[in-house]
Amino acid sequence: MTILTLTLTFANILPCPTISYLWLACFTFLKTENNYNICRLSTVIPVKMPCIEDKSSIISTLRSLNCCARCIVRFLGYKDLEDSSEPFLHPEEFITEPNPEPCDPKKPKSSPCRSCLGILEDPVIEKIVAGISLDEANHYNEKSFTVFVSLPKVLLLRDHSMSLYLKEKFPEVYKQPNSFEDMKKVFRISAANSIGKQINKTFQAGSDLQLLVDISYPDDEFEVENLSKLYSKNVSRSNIGDILDRCDEASFRKHFAVPPESPHKEVTAKVSFSTVSIYLGGRYLKFSRDMGQTPWVINGKVMAEHCLSDIIFNSICKVLGYDKTQVTFCASGREDADVRMLGNGRPFYIQVDNPKNSHISFEDCHRIEEDILSTKLAAVVGLQKVDANDIKWIKTGEQEKKKHYSALCHTKSPDVKAVVDKLNSYACPFELHQKTPLRVLHRRAQSTRSKMIYEMSAAEVGEHLFYLDVVTSAGTYVKEFVHGDFMRTEPNVISITGFDADLIALDVTKIELEWPLQNPAMAQAPRSRSIWMLIIKNFVNSLTPRQFKGTHMGTDYFGNKYYEIAANATLGRRRQRWFDPPVKDDFMQEMPAEWEAWLRGRRKEPPSEQEVLKNLAIMQMKKKNAIAVDAKGGEMTPMKKGVETFPKRIDYETVPGKRDQ
Repeated sequence: MTILTLTLTFANILPCPTISYLWLACFTFLKTENNYNICRLSTVIPVKMPCIEDKSSIISTLRSLNCCARCIVRFLGYKDLEDSSEPFLHPEEFITEPNPEPCDPKKPKSSPCRSCLGILEDPVIEKIVAGISLDEANHYNEKSFTVFVSLPKVLLLRDHSMSLYLKEKFPEVYKQPNSFEDMKKVFRISAANSIGKQINKTFQAGSDLQLLVDISYPDDEFEVENLSKLYSKNVSRSNIGDILDRCDEASFRKHFAVPPESPHKEVTAKVSFSTVSIYLGGRYLKFSRDMGQTPWVINGKVMAEHCLSDIIFNSICKVLGYDKTQVTFCASGREDADVRMLGNGRPFYIQVDNPKNSHISFEDCHRIEEDILSTKLAAVVGLQKVDANDIKWIKTGEQEKKKHYSALCHTKSPDVKAVVDKLNSYACPFELHQKTPLRVLHRRAQSTRSKMIYEMSAAEVGEHLFYLDVVTSAGTYVKEFVHGDFMRTEPNVISITGFDADLIALDVTKIELEWPLQNPAMAQAPRSRSIWMLIIKNFVNSLTPRQFKGTHMGTDYFGNKYYEIAANATLGRRRQRWFDPPVKDDFMQEMPAEWEAWLRGRRKEPPSEQEVLKNLAIMQMKKKNAIAVDAKGGEMTPMKKGVETFPKRIDYETVPGKRDQ
């Protein structure tokens, strides 16, 4: 099977000086055996073109000005249509009028093109491509690349000057404002294939590997400086277009030549590679009470031996081969250096700039997690590559999340139980009013903030000690809630209990913020945005009953069959366990306690048949013995006083090994 593409040009020539249209149609033929069938017709788009007589005159005029072939094609109004780049790849084929001295883009000229400064000419393009390092390109594992171009500012002025000149020479053709094809786009079209051959990669718009071509012109600032006379503010690359739009023709001609003068100096180019930043997201746990989240430096001196971000950086750079200067740490809030982060961990992400290797597998993330855990100071869970659009959730959800704390507290009350009871009976939720704590007043503005305590529970530990568990809104100062901070936080534990209290140790046990938003498999795969495909897929799946393809783990004496699908972190799949009862619609489904414990995840391995039968025999023996004891004891009479939770028999053992009396 062969696919052929044919581009046909249809010209609708109208009498001068009206404007005609060039129609480009792209037919794709599918060859099957000896027949050709049209399988696609691209969208037909009209391009405004001058008529034959004007076109010939325009070409002659532009060639007399030493304009290059690609600029002539631009000024004739050609555009890059439907990914058909022929007008700029082979410009001479689109300048069909006879000319005794054809303009060969590969032939060096006495001076560069006065419009593009020679940037769009093949000799300059070939020189730029030759300067691209294959070794540098091979450092990146991307198979494709895209091109970004930075051009001299003066090109906008020269293009505007050429537009005014053409409007003066051919007023009927250029009487409307013209939008010529962008030089950056023409350069990319002209250079992409040559660059691809030079670095053994394929050009693809939107590729993560970016080739940056910075083209400079020695007289750029000199030629642009007169523009400041037309505009009082500073002239920059971003506002030149606005200045030219507001500038009238007479004012422009007063300060700039029309047409522009021929350049006497050549452009130079610097070429470099970079890749799009990637992001690794996860949740960290901090086990040390002597380690901050980021480096603690005072007057250039590091005050702590370890910090969490450095531990994570070291492991990432060790496994993935990055440099520490490439990585940036960002977390959803922070805990004090003497506070542990436990539970489900604190959400964070790492930004990696210009990574040589952007393809990170689940195995790579797992190795990073293991290396961090080996320090015994911290751990990272759920590490994966995340989408750049998702990282805003770290900051967006930071002020909305709830945080769980566990605090070991000391009270001066002689009755710890009374303190615990007061805390447990205090009505929740309630609002705190916290002035900026004294310990951070040197770096934060004085203000009173309203925070919430959603839940609070206390438990006695020992003499003068108790645990306090609280669920708070983000940004709550829990230490100050315990000791009051000289009553700058109200209410507090002291005001609630009536006794002085202080904090001994504090842990963050949970942060209610969903992160990461993607599982590892989703992070590596492109997202599907077709809602219709999802609807159709779900509808088709609904026509067939759901079938579980799990591993049969065993069968109990009730006839229940137990199944399991093991966890698969690569696919982001959790472990699944279920059972298939012998009778589907029974309201009461019985199962052995051993299998129920396995089903609920309280035991890792399924019970053996021998274990289940042994426990069944013990249970039946207990029933038999209980019947015998009841028969021996005779009929029981109701007690006149008191309440008993268990019928008393001499032979009963309410407590194993101790007979009831």
